[in-house]
Amino acid sequence: MKYRITLGLILASALATSVASAQASNSSGGDDEEQQDKPKKKVQSQQTVIGVSPDRAQVEEKKFDWSVGAVLESQAFLVQNDLGGAAPDKFFNYYGVFGRIDVLKYNRFTFATGIYQRFTADPGESGVRMDDSAISYARIIPLPDKYRLILRAAAIFPTSFYSQKMGLITAGRATVWLDKTYGKYFYANLRGFMDGYAQQYTSMEGGNPNPVARLGGIAEATVSMPFHPNLGLGAALYTAYSWYYDANAKPPPLTGYPDNGMPQVQEDRQFTHQPTRQTYGWEIYLRYYLPPLFPRMNSNLEFGLASGDGLTGYTSRTHDGVSHLYLLWRQTARVYLALTATF
Repeated sequence: MKYRITLGLILASALATSVASAQASNSSGGDDEEQQDKPKKKVQSQQTVIGVSPDRAQVEEKKFDWSVGAVLESQAFLVQNDLGGAAPDKFFNYYGVFGRIDVLKYNRFTFATGIYQRFTADPGESGVRMDDSAISYARIIPLPDKYRLILRAAAIFPTSFYSQKMGLITAGRATVWLDKTYGKYFYANLRGFMDGYAQQYTSMEGGNPNPVARLGGIAEATVSMPFHPNLGLGAALYTAYSWYYDANAKPPPLTGYPDNGMPQVQEDRQFTHQPTRQTYGWEIYLRYYLPPLFPRMNSNLEFGLASGDGLTGYTSRTHDGVSHLYLLWRQTARVYLALTATF
């Protein structure tokens, strides 16, 4: 999905997606490494809430609270041809479930998982595949002037197809989150994260190197319309740097990476190790909060334009060995429609 849903719920989901994305970028081969980046991006974005976040209000007012929810998202590439290995993602649906438990006011536990439904698949396959699953713990720290700091640790279970192909044992993410609601209509947050991957192998099936770690950040803001507060406009920017194992090499020693031992098969005169890769992306979206159908039920509908996301990955800065920055890249530029409901 994307980094959207609701604060804690979606973050866990986004984490799972980030593993997929690291895998996807490898499996697609070449430069478009982030045809992958995965949780589901939705998970992080939907945390932002127009005006005052319901997620935030619940934490501040109750010592114990819980919620469960689901998300349905449909995505389509802006360009439907010349997609290479990304062709199966030119249109797909994502079905996600998530939940959270708030304990003692400032402690939050979340879980998230999901399923992809693609309509282009190999003979004999249904096109339906499991996403990674994630659990997380977050400590919410109120700061002066109504700022809020969130420290989060999450773990991923390799239940997805790509995680199994890469031999992922588990992955972890540490996130530092700072946010604030300004007045009645404006909300903004900054998120920094670092991922670490425990792998069985240094490369996945097909020969692409497996990721070692990733460091990145997201800036997001939403503004609600004064004439109709249920309607909001939002935007987000993303960038990250990823490090990879040397193909066909042994895992790096505890003394550091890279290994200074025997040269590996991929070594050349200029680069003896896999280069660090930068990925980037952005999105703009409209979100509408629907009237509640039942007590404690909240739902929203979101429509957006994105250059990359946490479900299918972000744009690599390197293309054919040359650094380029694209506003819209054919293998990551997409539109999406998402319906999220929590109870």
